Amino acid sequence: MIQRGSGVVIPISQSSTGLPLPESTPAYAAAKAALTTYIKALSKEVGPKACASPVSPGWIYTTAGSSLVTRLAEYGRTAEASARRAS
Repeated sequence: MIQRGSGVVIPISQSSTGLPLPESTPAYAAAKAALTTYIKALSKEVGPKACASPVSPGWIYTTAGSSLVTRLAEYGRTAEASARRAS
């Protein structure tokens, strides 16, 4: 990218890098936080010659997500509807 004078790096991060959900996936959140930190450093290094910016999609309720919501509700001793709003 630097030799060409242009380029784009867009990794997929996630919103839980700043505040991982309890009882979810701390190792995954840590890896995504490391990726986000790396991209910030890379963007400073490549500066105006290239773009490096993470994309962090919000919560997407899926089949796998529903089991996470159930676990969060049990962990927080709350209703699943409340856990879903908090996630």
